[in-house]
Amino acid sequence: MMRLALVVLLVGSAMAQHFNRPQVRQAPHIEIVRSESTGPEEDGSYYFSYEGSDGTRREQSGRPTGPNLHQVQGTYSYTDPEGNRVEVSFVADENGYVAQSPFLPVAPPLPVHALEQIHFAEEQKRQGIVHDERGFVTGRRGGF
Repeated sequence: MMRLALVVLLVGSAMAQHFNRPQVRQAPHIEIVRSESTGPEEDGSYYFSYEGSDGTRREQSGRPTGPNLHQVQGTYSYTDPEGNRVEVSFVADENGYVAQSPFLPVAPPLPVHALEQIHFAEEQKRQGIVHDERGFVTGRRGGF
């Protein structure tokens, strides 16, 4: 009886370990069918592009625009799960990363009351009205 209990316990433990393992989905192997690159050149500029066997593509170039500053621009494209061909172009420079694509989400317009508050705050700023961190008026620039 003791042996039967031990066997049941061991089999149950092995099954629990098997079924509690995270399921890992194997991604399909994608071949690189085209690849091209130049640089980095002496001035720091570079270019690369590649295309995968699944149709994904990427192209990017970069160049220095000043001391410790670069501008990077490029495009990438892929097919989304719904079968749409998605292409994104981007620029990254001292102003940040800006991507453009009709597939990127767009923020909804600001509600009227929010726009009114923004205009009110801008008008107070033009008048020189100063607020503290709690929003109380502390004075005007240049005095009253």
